[in-house]
This record gives sequence, structure tokens and C-alpha cells, in this order.
Amino acid sequence: MTPLLALSFELARPIWLLVLLTVPVFAWMTWRTARGRPRAGDLVALGARSLLLLVVALALSIPRVGVDASFRSVAYVLDTSESIPVEAIEQARDFVKRSAVARGEDDDAAFVVFADGAAVEAPFARISTAQRMEPVPIDPANVGSMLPRGETDIEGALRLARAGFPPGGARRIVLVTDGNETRGDAVAAVRDLVADGVDVQFFPLRYERDHEVYVEKLVAPASSPRNLPVPVRSVVWSTHDDVPARIRFLVEGVEVAARDEILKKGRNVYEVGPVFSGAGFHTIETQVDTALDGDPQNNRGLAATEVHGPGQVLVVTPNGTSALGDALIEELTDPVIVGGVDLLPSDPGGYAPYDVVVLQNTPAFAMSPLQRKVLSAAVRELGVGLVCVGGDKAYGPGGYAGTEIEKLLPLSSEIRQKRVLPSGALVVILHTCEFPGGNEAARRITKAALDALSAHDEIGVIQWGMSGDEWLIKLQQVGDKRQHYKAIQQGNPMDMPSYDSSLALAEKGLNASTAAAKHIIVISDGDATPPNLKLAAKMHDQRITISTVCVDPHDPSGPKSLRNLSAEAGGNHYDVKSSQISRLPQIFIKEAVTVRRSAWRDEAFQPTVLGTHTMLRGFGADDFPALRGYTVTTLKEKADPLMGAPHDDPLLAWWRHGLGETAAWASDAGDRWAIDWMAWGGYGRFWGQVVRSCARALERPGVRVETDLDGGSARVFMDVLREDGAFENGLSVRGVVIRPDGESEDFRVVQAGPGRYEGRFDADQVGTYLANLVYEDPRDGNEGKLQQVLAGVCVAYSAEHLAQGSDERFFALLEAAGATLLDPEPPPPPDGQLPIDTAQLPWTGELQSSEEPLDLWMILAGLAALLLVTDVALRRVRIKLPQRTKPAASAAPTPKPVTAAASIARPRPDGAYVPPTEVAPDDAPPTPADAPPTTTTRKPAPRDGLLGAKRRAQKKQDWEENQ
Repeated sequence: MTPLLALSFELARPIWLLVLLTVPVFAWMTWRTARGRPRAGDLVALGARSLLLLVVALALSIPRVGVDASFRSVAYVLDTSESIPVEAIEQARDFVKRSAVARGEDDDAAFVVFADGAAVEAPFARISTAQRMEPVPIDPANVGSMLPRGETDIEGALRLARAGFPPGGARRIVLVTDGNETRGDAVAAVRDLVADGVDVQFFPLRYERDHEVYVEKLVAPASSPRNLPVPVRSVVWSTHDDVPARIRFLVEGVEVAARDEILKKGRNVYEVGPVFSGAGFHTIETQVDTALDGDPQNNRGLAATEVHGPGQVLVVTPNGTSALGDALIEELTDPVIVGGVDLLPSDPGGYAPYDVVVLQNTPAFAMSPLQRKVLSAAVRELGVGLVCVGGDKAYGPGGYAGTEIEKLLPLSSEIRQKRVLPSGALVVILHTCEFPGGNEAARRITKAALDALSAHDEIGVIQWGMSGDEWLIKLQQVGDKRQHYKAIQQGNPMDMPSYDSSLALAEKGLNASTAAAKHIIVISDGDATPPNLKLAAKMHDQRITISTVCVDPHDPSGPKSLRNLSAEAGGNHYDVKSSQISRLPQIFIKEAVTVRRSAWRDEAFQPTVLGTHTMLRGFGADDFPALRGYTVTTLKEKADPLMGAPHDDPLLAWWRHGLGETAAWASDAGDRWAIDWMAWGGYGRFWGQVVRSCARALERPGVRVETDLDGGSARVFMDVLREDGAFENGLSVRGVVIRPDGESEDFRVVQAGPGRYEGRFDADQVGTYLANLVYEDPRDGNEGKLQQVLAGVCVAYSAEHLAQGSDERFFALLEAAGATLLDPEPPPPPDGQLPIDTAQLPWTGELQSSEEPLDLWMILAGLAALLLVTDVALRRVRIKLPQRTKPAASAAPTPKPVTAAASIARPRPDGAYVPPTEVAPDDAPPTPADAPPTTTTRKPAPRDGLLGAKRRAQKKQDWEENQ
């Protein structure tokens, strides 16, 4: 035990010590009340109150003392990046496994894995000196964390490990890596750890590839005219001479050229000249196939070339074909591409050929999250136009509500008008799915279902918990979704024995609801007792439908019982493998939409014209046929209403979002509500004008662009010339890049020379980056008009794949920063000594021990409660002391009779009050012995009020206490 004088002491919130400033106030009040002569009792009460204030002030200040702890905590940090060879990975796993089991009984271990990001596989079991959890086994051979493995961020992993240490004890981090760092600054992190008292050891994974072939770069022009050969150069490096290899070139995934070559040591350059006919960005790829290679991940190169030409129109429909698409093909001179959701690009470069995208009744859940994100960035940052045509799947929850698509549109799916619309009620029943991350997946898809509901709908979530079936969210109106997100996140469904009890609980809740549509979704692995189909039929009669989702069933009977349940209750059934878990959110959104039909208006009406725009040019108010319905939406602020529907609802609206223009149509294009429009002669002309009005226009007058990729950084160069060939200087250029993951960010563009502008941005993700340079057109008559220049930059593989082996320089820097080397092959010991096992070293040696903070505020709070009772007792309770009695005299004289007239009060020298004494006058006649006692009636004192009575009582009490 550490001596008390050696304990460190601190106050977390010392500002509360200002409470002690009230002590002099209480002392002054006590002195004034006692008129400068406080009694002993008053001083004791003042001391008790002062002590109470001191204890309260200390408790509020949260005092802590540091207590030394003797245990040792070791965190293993393992590199799992894909650049490490299999042999080195096996060596690392063996080391961690043998070392982790060598810890002592009081010691603790944690396991962190990392690559492009980090995750805790096994946390420390110790929470404090007195509290421990059940330890998680450390098994490096079975890592469950799913991490991107294309990069290596050692610094992030070290800081994550540091954050997981329990308070107190000795702390050590054991880093296992090949040292090929592509992100962060691990050396700086080690310095910080050592300065903080954390010991750092590292186990190097040493290797060197004997033969290595890689594509250094694929060079292609940033832009090219149509129908002309494009010069493309592939630069291939080899570490040895006479390496046979096959060099292949592909355009849009189709091989266009191939040759067999013998690589020489160093740089090898090969050229091809593909011809592009279509406009837009074309992706070119080169591949090198060889048997003598250490890392095949770097045998690939990518480049993108933009071919100028007329912009295209992309029409996306759920079924891949539509009358609207056919009408646009006939009306527009630009190429029109019609197809399903799979045509929506998932990379930014895919939008280069399109000037406008038309979404016809295409719900958001039919697109992947990356497709939605990239489309949003293309409209906002590249100026691609967007036209959304409604229907029964487009607007509202489950359509565009709450998604990136709705943010682009001038119409909102949130209905703000004061009207009563029928609501829907959805209950989700969660049964644990026994695959890695199963419960987390259940929470995620439940949130997706919640997102598909409006604030006026009802949501309920049931899980099988510790006490059986329970409402995780009791069926209620959705309202603010944030509180439901928190409740869902706290859910932890367990293995329910039967479906019937959960279904009965859901039935009871739904029967109490007044919702117009009622639906249940059950997700399970199918191992519960088969449900009672009579209950399902009963619920179907009550207009409650049930859909089921079975994930990784244990036996074939599981999906069958769930399929029968959904069939009996009029719902849908889905069989999903855990490898297809990404499908689940879309499934749940689709099922949640079954309760969202309240925003439809199936009523005929005549559209009204509300504004003027080029898309309405040539049409009068009476030219449009009647529509048979629409979806209720709300016009956003700053949007322009062009056509209207009944109840002041918008029908057609337009606005500009970023660089792009978007239009939204609240009805459909003929499948259900606009059937009469399809026979109208102006159908094609109307939709053609709507699409042309939103399309972007790229002129690129006198502009040439180039790109270059250097490690993890990309550079874009733009040369701008005037019509007379002179350089255009002084332009203010804004650069924005859309990354492969769909995120966009600005980058700085500066003038680097006459007419030349240069920008740089980080390119640390594998994929295609699309850079857009925006500036005002300087030509006369075009003031204020924006011009755009696009450039594609492709990254084929992570920079760490260029490493030919482990980084010995990095290991030396770690040692210089204070880390200790754990040599995988230690030198042989001197004669007579046992060999050193490196796996034992993390648990040996002297370490700096840290103190565990011990909070004292709870102890002080209890002491304050006792002092409060003492303080009250000292001030309110008066203890009457027993009176002193004088010994009786042997021969007491006979007292003289006292008359009332002789009754006097005599003060004592010390000022204390003395009761009046009856004294008989000298000339009073003696009282006969046989005379009856005389009763002297005292004249009552004048009434001087309550204050006088209290004073007399106080004086009497003071006198009694002093006897």
C-alpha cells in the first residue's frame, strides 16, 4: 500500500471551493446574533456548519487520489494490411498467440487489428482495480473485424490501443507490423506514448520479395476527340531481367490489345492507340500476367480519357423500358439511354457522358447507397441535370424521403399542410441471427425501416430479451426519430424459443392502433418453434400482414416455417445469406413502404399553370390534359412552382442545386395517373422541353487539361487560351473533386504560369477521382456564365503495394522514438543459459506504473449528510442540564413570613436573572402558628406582547441552565 504522503491528490473541479467564502458570512451572523458575546453552544454550531461547508465544497470539487496498482496491461496491435505476405502473417499470428497466454494471473491483455482503420478484437477485461469483465479470448487466426485492407494506418491503431487501457497499473503496447506505413505518423504517436508513460515494443515482420513486377503508371491524355487513336503508354517495372510476361490492354473491361514480352530489369514502356467513338469518360486498364511476381495486387494500371461530344440523356425506370423513354428518343437529338437502375454509375467518372438523368418512378431503396451518393455529387458538383418523375414508388417514405435524392429536389416528401392523412403502423420482431455481427445488422436494418416511415406513422420493435418478449420500442407515433435510434441501438435480441408469443404481443399492440395499414416484419435464423398458422390467419382477417426474413438458417425447415407464416398472413418472404447482408436494409425499406400509401391522391384534376419557364414554352393553361392522381408533396423554400394540383399542392417545380438544375413532377408519366397524356399530341414535346431545360452545357472554349499521380497525391493542370491564342490570366478557379466513395471536397487551384492553373488533392483511395474546375467565362457577352473543365484521375492500387519488403528505416525510427525491438530471431545466449523466448518478453522487465484515480466524493457526500444532521441538532435541540442542590442545614431558622409588598427581584453580579424573593417587612406582625395560610395574590404584569413573554421565558431558561 502506498503511504498516504506519497499519494497524488487532485481536484477535478476546484471552482467549487468558492463555496467556502460563505463561512465568514455565517461567522458574522453568529457574532451579531449574540451581540458580540457568543455562548459556547453558538461557537460549536458555527464550527459544525463551517465543517459541513468544507466537506460539501470538497465533494463538489470531485477530489481524487492516485493509488498505485501492481497489475500489468499489454495491448497487442497487429498489422493485417494486404501487402504483407502470407508467411509473415502466419509468423505474426503465432507470436501473438504464444505471447498472450504467457501473462500472469493479475495481468490483462487486449488485441487490436488494423490496416486502413483499426478495430478492437478483444478489449481489456479489467475495468478498475476491483472490477473485471469476462476476458475475451485472443485468437489471431480468427479475426472477425471487417477492415479495408488497402492502406496502413499505424498511428490510428496505436492511439486506439492507448484509449483502451484500464486505469492504473503498468501499460505496454506491442506493435506487430512490416513498417510499410501509408497514412498517419506512427513515430510521432510512439513519442507521445512514451512521454505518457506507456512502454512500446515492436515485433518486426521482415521479408523481401525476390521477384517483383508492377505497373508504375498508365499514361493517357485527359481528353481526346472522337474516332481518333488515343496514345496510351504503360510503364512496367521489373526487379530482374528476362522475366516473361503478357501485357494486356482493356477499354471498359473489354480487351483491345495483348502482347507477350520479355521484361528487362528496370522500366519497360509499351504503347497502344485505342479509338473511342462515344462521348464521356472512357476507362483504360493495363494488366501484367507473369509467374515470377511477389505481389500480384500491383500488376494493374488505370487511366481515364474524356472524349468530347454531344451529351447523353440517361432514363432510369424500374422495368428498364417506358413510354417516356421512347418519347424522349423521338423528341431529342441527343442520344437517349433507357434502362434499369444498374445503369446508374457507381463512380464519378460514369456521369461524364450524361448531361441529364431522368428518374422515372424509381425508388431510392432500389439504388445502392454509393449510387445515390455519386448521383448527388454529380448534380451538385458537376452540374448534371436531374428530372424526377413520380409514381407509386417515387416520393414519400421508402421513395426519396430522407435520402440524398430528396435533398436535390425542389419538392419535399414531408407533408406540412394541415390535413389529416391515414397513417400506417409497423412492428419489427427481432430474433437473434447467429452470424458475426448479426445483432448489429438487425439494429441497422431496423433503423432503415424506421427511416422509411413518416413522422405521422407508428413504429414498434419487439425482441426476445432476458425476461422474454419485450417491447424495445412500444408501438407509438414515430415523431422524433432520434429517440428511437437510441432505443434501437440499445437492443440486443436473444434466441427466442417460439414465434407465437412475439406475434401475439404484436397483435395486441396493433389492434389497439387506429392506423389504416398494419404490417409486421419478422427477422430470424429460423430455429424457433414453427408458428401457429391459425394465429397468422386470424391476424390476416384483422388486416394485419406479416413478412418474414430468414438469414442463414440452421436447417431447411426454418425457411419453410417462415415462408408458410408470410403466405398465410398475406406478406412476403426473403431468404438471405449473411454474405448478402447488404440486401437487408433495402428489403426492410421495401416492406416498410407497404404501410405508406397515405400520400397518394387518386382523384382526377386539371393541372394549373403557376409560373413561366422554358420548359413550359408554347403551352397554354388549357393545353394540358387532365391527370388522374398525384402524390402529395411540399414545395421547398426558394423553389419555383411551375404547375399546381388541388389543395394548393405542387405538381411541377424547379430549382438549382449547386451547379445542377433539377425538376420534380409529382404525378407519373402515364403508367397510372397520366394515361390520358400518352394520347396527347404534346406529350413528347412537353417532356423534351423539361429534360432540355435541366441539361448542363459544357463548352470548354480554348481549354486543355492534364493530370498526374504522384504517390498518394494527384495534380490537375489547366491551360486556358483566348480566341486569339493569348494566355488567359487572372481567373478565379474553384476546384472540387468527387472521390471514389462519392464524397466531394474542394481543393485549392492557383495560377502557376501564363494561362496555367494548377490544383492538388489527396488520392489515397483506390478508384476513379473526378476533378471539376469551375470559373467564370471571361469572354465578352458571357460575363457571369460558369464554365467547367473535367479531369479524371485513376488509382489502381494502394501505394503500399510498391514496397518490395519490410521497411527497416521505419523500424530504426521507432527505436529512436523510444520503442523497444522484439527480435524474432534473437542471438544465441551465452553458454549455460537458456535461449530467450521473444514471446515472453512483453510480460517481463520493469515498467513505469501509473496510478489509478480513486474518487472520494462519495465518501465526502456521506460525511456531509452526517454533518448536516449534527448541525441541525446543535441549533434546534436544547439539552437541559440537571440543577445543582445544596446540602440541608442541621438547624434551619424558621423563615419569616413574606408579604407581597416585600417581593423584590435582585440582579446577580454577573448579570444573570434571579427570581423574585418574598421578604417580610420588619414591622409586620407575627403570624400565629394556628392561623390559616395567607394567600397573596400577585398583581399580573402588564401585557407587553409576545416579545416580552419570549424574553422572560429566555431569561428563565438561562437562569435554570446556570444553576
